[in-house]
Amino acid sequence: MGLIFAFAVGTQSRGGSALPETAPFELVEATGSGETVNEDDLQGKVSLLYFGFMYCPDVCPTSLRSIADALTLLEGDAEHVQAWFITVDPERDTPEALREFMPMVDDRIRAFTGDTAQLSSAKEAFAIVAERTYPAQNPEHYLYNHTSSTMLVDQNGRLIRRIPYGTQAQAIADAVRSLLP
Repeated sequence: MGLIFAFAVGTQSRGGSALPETAPFELVEATGSGETVNEDDLQGKVSLLYFGFMYCPDVCPTSLRSIADALTLLEGDAEHVQAWFITVDPERDTPEALREFMPMVDDRIRAFTGDTAQLSSAKEAFAIVAERTYPAQNPEHYLYNHTSSTMLVDQNGRLIRRIPYGTQAQAIADAVRSLLP
């Protein structure tokens, strides 16, 4: 199991120090229409963004489960929230594979992919680190060391906070609610 980059740009919020503006990016929706989305699609709803990969043995499934549970805890307020899973492993996390995988996680979480340039731009927009590793010294059995925080983005498309890995669903729901009108 690889080391996880748990960057704690911490718990900055609206009252804390300003986080950088979200840089331009473009991704392809993998679990539905195949539409192209960009930073403008983060406006209008509070967003929870998680960068990971389907073959992750522990951190990604735990984080996605926490996001799904937070959406459940939000009840009716969840209609004002969008949750995105953005792959860091487009070679294995193909649109077809993501369409099969995501309903097993939660159908309220949309999955996104893109080509190398698109995914690099998205990772740069949120200061995400993702590095392929080969713990078994086998090129077919690789993992990713990656930023394990969930990005909390407000209705104006601004990154408000990085929610650290391991944060309970109730705390995620509370952080989202704090941004809702």
